[in-house]
Amino acid sequence: MAKIENNIDKLYLTKTNKVSFAVSGFGQNLIIGFVNSYILFFYTDVFLIGAAPAGILMMVARIWDAANDPVMGTIVDKTRSKWGKMRPYILFISLPLALSTAALFIVPSGMGQTGKIVYAYITYILWGMIYTICDVPFWGLASAMTPNPKERIAFISTSRLVHSIGGVLPMLLVPVFIGAFGNKNGYTYAGIAIGIIGAALFSLAFFGTEERSQSKDKAPTLRECFGFLKINRPLQCVVGANVLGFMRAIPIVAGMYIA
Repeated sequence: MAKIENNIDKLYLTKTNKVSFAVSGFGQNLIIGFVNSYILFFYTDVFLIGAAPAGILMMVARIWDAANDPVMGTIVDKTRSKWGKMRPYILFISLPLALSTAALFIVPSGMGQTGKIVYAYITYILWGMIYTICDVPFWGLASAMTPNPKERIAFISTSRLVHSIGGVLPMLLVPVFIGAFGNKNGYTYAGIAIGIIGAALFSLAFFGTEERSQSKDKAPTLRECFGFLKINRPLQCVVGANVLGFMRAIPIVAGMYIA
């Protein structure tokens, strides 16, 4: 990786870089929008594991995810490869992301209530860990693509508009699948389709970008990361926001029950 002088007036990003990052985030948000919007309703009304087990699962998974984020950040920061720090994870996690998304909405036959709950815990927590592996390096990549802060802010702001479209699109797509295939098969086919399409688009962040800027600071240890968490109020707020982030889907899910 070439060493590049940080020049605030120089522009580094190509059109391919910008489009690839935007479309990649669109694919990522297609998946997270689908899962956040429909997983709780699927568990209670299609998979039939009950509201209490499903709610506890959501809480456990969010707490686990909040602990995983700094761990993944440390792993990424210590990564050295010919493709950089972030891009290798985006390449190799795309297929597991597609498979784990599809697995969330599959209804295995012949399972009792306990088996269903165990299956839900395994697949949902595993999906959350895989999503962390894709999400942390993806947003780290945004900083590494250009050392120019003005250029970075501009392209991230534009990209987020594209990403947001991916986040709301499942609200239009999933009813089409349900109308065509019914509740059970509709969610399964939607999970397969959205998982494959979203992950394929997400992989473009590997093929269409490059890391131009890399910090030379020594990577903190995992113990140091948790030490920072104890004394850093803004970092505590970020972790807290991650724990409570799933609440953004509550109005959507509540609307399903009211309807």
